[in-house]
Amino acid sequence: MLSLDDRNGGWAITMHWVMPFLEAHLPRHVFENIKKNHIQPEVLDEKEVPIKFMNLKTGESMFERMSPVHLRVDRSKLREALSEGIDAHWGKTFESYELPGDGKSVIAKFSDGSLVHGSLLAVCDGKNSTARTQLLGPEKATVNDLPFGFIGLQLKGTAPETETYRNVAPIFWQANGTQGKGTEAEMYEVQLNVSWTLEDHEGEEPPKGNKEKLAKMKSAARA
Repeated sequence: MLSLDDRNGGWAITMHWVMPFLEAHLPRHVFENIKKNHIQPEVLDEKEVPIKFMNLKTGESMFERMSPVHLRVDRSKLREALSEGIDAHWGKTFESYELPGDGKSVIAKFSDGSLVHGSLLAVCDGKNSTARTQLLGPEKATVNDLPFGFIGLQLKGTAPETETYRNVAPIFWQANGTQGKGTEAEMYEVQLNVSWTLEDHEGEEPPKGNKEKLAKMKSAARA
């Protein structure tokens, strides 16, 4: 990454079982800042929130259970909160690591020829992790692809327009709002996702560009 906001992939991230660990190990003010960025802050006052699986044809719930309140936070705001107090070096590409053999240290090597010595290497470089491939080997490190395609997009609407979605479930319907005073035509952002099985679409290339993606979402919905 070239900077903290270099990547904008994804919209928000949901945190469940990790919450007690974040609260225990992060500085108190950092954890509170993360909570303040919850997409629906008022939900944090509840002990539980509903998780529902809906039948969109009938509008009825096919599956429902209550879950302990969890956090769903804008990814960019989460990165900003977690980066506080960290001396990040941007624009570096990790190449490999080396274990000196003393059982207490590790050396990280970067593409610019620089070396960083430390006692712990924390790997957070995604599904195509270079460090994981070195540790496990190419075969074990290979990602198992699921037989589904997926596209997500953001929709904007007024409070009345998005009320139906937010009434179904406050978090997993991706309703986004603030507690501050809004305008007369207050707007909300929601995320609409469509998935499909790849069994009947073998060899089909993923859609490129918003026009192709929108067309694919419509065809998948009609199938």
